[in-house]
Amino acid sequence: MKLLTALIYFFTFTASFANDFLKMDEFVLRGEALLEVTLFKIDVYRAKLYHANNDKKVLVLELNYLIDVEKKHSLMGWQEGFKPLDTDLYKNAMNWIYKNTIDLKKGDKFSIWKKENKVRFYHNQKLTAESEDPKVSFLVTYPWIGDKPIDEKIKKNLLGEK
Repeated sequence: MKLLTALIYFFTFTASFANDFLKMDEFVLRGEALLEVTLFKIDVYRAKLYHANNDKKVLVLELNYLIDVEKKHSLMGWQEGFKPLDTDLYKNAMNWIYKNTIDLKKGDKFSIWKKENKVRFYHNQKLTAESEDPKVSFLVTYPWIGDKPIDEKIKKNLLGEK
């Protein structure tokens, strides 16, 4: 009986969390940008920002990788993006992001889905991590579209403010 109760709870919780997010066809493209690094302007990924048709607070940041990127290099990017922030205040949220950062290959698609305090990471349309921490939700798009992004031009392009 305990097992049955646990299974019912698990499937109810999982289904309710899954329904909290919209389908991709319910989003509109807001903007896109190309991330280039080094003096040689190496193309790393093309970023696209989508928001829900009816709620701009519900968004998807999609990164389409143009080269292989090891986890250690992605971590360096996150750390650079978080420099303007109080790292003590966001330490646990940053650690969650670092722990769930992965190696990516040319052709991979990494997506960050965000709705209120709910965040999901997808790798090639497969769910790899999820959180309901408000600090994680604040941080996951900060390097691109936060108050002090790594690159203002990328922010403007993603927000459709060219």
